[in-house]
Amino acid sequence: MTTLEELKSFYESEQYQTLLNEFANRSKRELGSREFDMFRLYFKLSYCQRRYMILDVPFDEVLSVIENNKDTFLDYQIAAAEYFNEQDIDTTYLIEKFCEFYLLQAADKNRLLHYLIFVKSKISFQHRIYAKQITKLYHQTISNTK
Repeated sequence: MTTLEELKSFYESEQYQTLLNEFANRSKRELGSREFDMFRLYFKLSYCQRRYMILDVPFDEVLSVIENNKDTFLDYQIAAAEYFNEQDIDTTYLIEKFCEFYLLQAADKNRLLHYLIFVKSKISFQHRIYAKQITKLYHQTISNTK
C-alpha cells in the first residue's frame, strides 16, 4: 500500500519538481502554491493515497509508467486541463492524475470505470461520460505525438 510518507517524499523530490516545471512551461499555466502548510499537504496527499488504494497497484509501478511515457503524460494532462477548463491547478495536481493515466495506458476500460466510480462521481452515469472523455483525449494525444 502506498503510504503518505512515500507520497510526501516523492512530492518533495527533484524528479517531481522537474515534472511540475515542465508541465507549467509546456502548458503556460501558473501552478498554485508550492507551499502548503503541513496539514493541507497531508490532506491533499491522503486524497491521493485513497486513489492508490482504489487502484491497488504499487506506487513504484505507476511511477514507472509515468517516467517511461513522460511526454505523453504531460501532453495528455495539458490537453485534459484545457478540455475541462481547470483553473485551480496546484502542485499536487499531477500526482492526483497518475492513476488515471496508468489505467488509460493499460487500456483496461472496465478497470478504469471501476476506479472512476469510487473516485470521480456519486452519480453512476457521470463516471462513464468522464471515462469516454478522457479516453478520447488520451487517444488524441497519442495520435498527435506520433
